[in-house]
Amino acid sequence: MPKKKATETPAKDDARDAAFRRLAGKRVPKALKAISLVASLGRYKPTEKQADLIVGALTTAVDNCSEQLRTAKVALPEFSLED
Repeated sequence: MPKKKATETPAKDDARDAAFRRLAGKRVPKALKAISLVASLGRYKPTEKQADLIVGALTTAVDNCSEQLRTAKVALPEFSLED
């Protein structure tokens, strides 16, 4: 029976984990702040259609992010309030 080839070394795993933690520690707070800023658009009284478009785009982005974190890469969705 052929030997299994180790694809990652412990040092490489540690480096990837450190990079992940560093990047996530910067990016996640920025994303949460951006979502908070989008939520504050509610004071401008968007139409139901506009609100649905924004919520739909954010929901798709979060779903894609969740999928990408758990499996393979997915394409970024495009967004526009234009018809």
